[in-house]
Amino acid sequence: MKIQLCNHTFENSDGQGGVNQRVADALSINHWVIRVASDSTGDKRLSVRPWLPTPIRHQCFALKLCVYLFPAGDELLICNGAMTYVSTDINISHFVHSAWMHADGHDWNQRKSLRSGYQWLVTRLNSVLEKCAYRTARHVVAVSHSVRDDLIKFAGVDAQKITVIPNGLDTRRFTKTTSSPSWRTDLPYGSLIIGFCGGLKTRRKNLDVLIDVMKSLPSNIHLAVAGAYEGGPYSEEIRSGGFADRIHLLGPVDDMPAFYKGCDLFVCVSHYEPWGQVVTEAMASGLPVIVSRNVGASSAIKHGENGLLIDSPRDALGLSVAIRELTIDSCKRDVLGSAASKSALAFDWERVGERYLELVNGMIPHAGIGRSVADSDGESCEALSERQAAIEAVE
Repeated sequence: MKIQLCNHTFENSDGQGGVNQRVADALSINHWVIRVASDSTGDKRLSVRPWLPTPIRHQCFALKLCVYLFPAGDELLICNGAMTYVSTDINISHFVHSAWMHADGHDWNQRKSLRSGYQWLVTRLNSVLEKCAYRTARHVVAVSHSVRDDLIKFAGVDAQKITVIPNGLDTRRFTKTTSSPSWRTDLPYGSLIIGFCGGLKTRRKNLDVLIDVMKSLPSNIHLAVAGAYEGGPYSEEIRSGGFADRIHLLGPVDDMPAFYKGCDLFVCVSHYEPWGQVVTEAMASGLPVIVSRNVGASSAIKHGENGLLIDSPRDALGLSVAIRELTIDSCKRDVLGSAASKSALAFDWERVGERYLELVNGMIPHAGIGRSVADSDGESCEALSERQAAIEAVE
């Protein structure tokens, strides 16, 4: 079966891109998979100008995909979110923007400003587009049970056409690492390191609560943060708060297995986290994890057995108690970390890939039936072609 798998990128270092690459690998065992991307990582490249603002760049790609995919016939189409206006056979939902828009942690809901207003507009645009994409897809894959609930509640998707398939990981990549990162050796002897990971240009990852908790923790406890922070709100807050010697903003980290190796425990308490790949990566690395229950990957954790759960991402006291519990008891860290690494095996890509393959095999007899252009204006393919030509002229 010929399958068109569409995503902006299939770069392994990109979270969603890496997942799609693994899905492509799994499906390629039995099918002919064409990866369609806007960069050179795909088999078919529908390039857009990289200097365009992200929302415009995404819509340019969506229109190009529409023209490319509309005459696809009985091919199986798989896309991610609001990637195109063509109705698809399978849509993989990694993020529900309409749910994020209503979350307390959204920048607009925390602070009204030009910056947060722009974030609200982008989220609103994505939420409108993705509702149409999910509703017109024949089947939707949710990467967690929390995403499934959000799709039903906020996007109005029929529960009967949703399958939950969590994101997988290469467990061997995170268990074979033996070297610690250089930044760890630069810290004072006896330091305990809390690991944290995520892009910090917005407050969605909720580093705020950890900064607050650090104020009351002993001076030998440090926080290592992997992820881009330039242009975000945190670097100045950390400097002005006097934590520059204990909170280490490392920026983007290429060798994540080594990063986890340098940590003693890991925390994920995002305001909105559909899955949280970093949680299962930390577990596979043998780290005890502290996760808030709203994080999608919290479903992998049994409190007190292979990690610790806190009720809310805003629960600074509960987070502080959990961190103290693990930092003073090395035996408990070892027990939870060992159990976590065993639990992570359930998310190995070999197992997760089999679930995608099973789903696709069941969809093949009806591939392409009733396919249409799913934009709200009901434009014809000819009209979309005209719009495409106009955009290319602008580019």
